[in-house]
Amino acid sequence: MSNIEILNNIELPSYYVNNNISYKTFDKFPYLSLNGILCFSTNAYLQSFEVINLNKLSIIKIAYALNTFLKYCEKENIEVNEFNEENLINFANFLKNEADDNNSKLRNNTSVNYIINCVFNFYNFYGATFLDEKNYCNKVFNVKEVQYKTKFKNATKFAHSCLLIRSEKRTRSPISNENIQKIRDAVYKLTDNKFVQQRNKILIKLLEITGARVTELIGLSIFDIENAFNQDNPMIKLKTIKRKGEHFRYVPVDKNDLREIITYIKIYRSKVIKKYLKSNKEHGFLFINEKTGKQLESITVSNELIRLRNIAQINQETCAHMFRHRFITNMFIHLIKQYDLQNKDSFRNALMDVNNLKVHIQQLTGHKNLGSLDHYIHLAKSELTNMSDVLSNINQSQKLEAKEREQKRLLEELKLGNIDLNEYIKNMEILNK
Repeated sequence: MSNIEILNNIELPSYYVNNNISYKTFDKFPYLSLNGILCFSTNAYLQSFEVINLNKLSIIKIAYALNTFLKYCEKENIEVNEFNEENLINFANFLKNEADDNNSKLRNNTSVNYIINCVFNFYNFYGATFLDEKNYCNKVFNVKEVQYKTKFKNATKFAHSCLLIRSEKRTRSPISNENIQKIRDAVYKLTDNKFVQQRNKILIKLLEITGARVTELIGLSIFDIENAFNQDNPMIKLKTIKRKGEHFRYVPVDKNDLREIITYIKIYRSKVIKKYLKSNKEHGFLFINEKTGKQLESITVSNELIRLRNIAQINQETCAHMFRHRFITNMFIHLIKQYDLQNKDSFRNALMDVNNLKVHIQQLTGHKNLGSLDHYIHLAKSELTNMSDVLSNINQSQKLEAKEREQKRLLEELKLGNIDLNEYIKNMEILNK
């Protein structure tokens, strides 16, 4: 059975290195196997990305796509080197139509295309590396390579009849407050390691209160936290990624939250640093690996959240970026509420100058384009509408309960003779208006 494992410090045969079979040690590397045996060609392909220093998460994503391909080949009893045009068409239909137990499709068009393109790129690598044939994919399948221009460079994409129309861009919903609490509770169930418990607790807290991307969070230093704590109006300095050059933003935080983070630094983090690193090699990163004392990696954060989600028994998708969605949505909710309180015409006035809202949020989140924030305005308005409906229902219930209490009181007064029948009827008529 085809399988994928993420292995640490694994020594693998690598055809790609020195153009012959040699061995190289890889760390946090996706290992593809068939029936427990290394799939040499696909792993050699994955190793090629290590050579060009592609980030680990991207390599793992490609590995999962190829694992789907290998599982299909195994199921259909097709050798990788015998996969042909007919097999490709059938594989594409399989990807498109595969469903879960509830008969819901497992993949959208974009996901199907991604897997197929990974297969195309693999066969080009396979031909060039093992057969000394360039553009091998074009020879095996009825595929064309199309040149196109992006904003930054010339690029190539594959064209084939099995590729589907691209799906609309998927937008994740914010993580719910209920699921955030479940994640918090799961921190203490996941492990008995006190340091990991405290580190994960602080990680979740910062995801929630800063809206930072994972890469931005793991780049935080203890000095950033200390500097914020010493301010009258504390603000954490975050380096904004996805921008050319160095860009920073400042996010306001509560002093009590910072105090909790400093406790983690002084009591828990310091012990790990002293154990694994010499004092003169203190790197200053806030989040560190419990086994090495080195800076925590993005993939570790992602894996920890997956484990926490499983422990918390959360069935919905839960990832770090959904905390960012929650933060941004909450910011819009707060700003909209401010407009509601300050303007007699409610949200209408805010809509007349909605860019002011977006600019304010952009300064806190580091978004490159204002337009990408529109989605969160709709989410905020939707949540506020639901909140308003809930409050309205509560208010109606309270009024009904008060009316019932008054009816009982009047009836009791009538029975005791404190009021006569005419007074009772008159008061009931007033009550029922």
